[in-house]
Order: sequence, then structure tokens, then C-alpha cells
Amino acid sequence: MILTLKQYNHLLTHQKAVLICSECALVDMELKKEIIYTLYSYSSFFVEVRVNNCTKELIDITAFRNGKKLEKYLNKINLQEMINE
Repeated sequence: MILTLKQYNHLLTHQKAVLICSECALVDMELKKEIIYTLYSYSSFFVEVRVNNCTKELIDITAFRNGKKLEKYLNKINLQEMINE
């Protein structure tokens, strides 16, 4: 079953993490200062995972369709590569 953005946002953190590991496609990963930002795609939305690089602790998991969160990744995403996969 594919979840909607609203359904995904109602999951517990560990449920979101399991879904990311099993169902999401990695789009981009970047280290900024001490935080690792990882972008995944799932169905009709994206998921950003933020992890402290020093402690490896999860900071946040945020799901979104578009907007400011996605804009910072747009110049790095190669849509042709994503289509061909």
C-alpha cells in the first residue's frame, strides 16, 4: 500500500524510518557543518532526514511535496537520471 503525504506524517518516527529504508529512493545526501541532510523520494512526495554527523542521532524527518525545503536540492537533482533508473 502506498501512503499519502498525510498518512506518512501521521506515522511514528520509527515507522517513518522503516518506510524510508524499505520503500524510498535516495535522491541526494549532503554534509553541512555537523548535520547530514539526506533527501529521499517516495510516491508523490519527498522526505528529508537530518542526522547529527558527530553523534549519529536523528534530528528530524520531514516530508513535503515542494517549496523551500525542495528548492535547496533542485540544482543538484538530475531528472534525466531519475527517469532512466
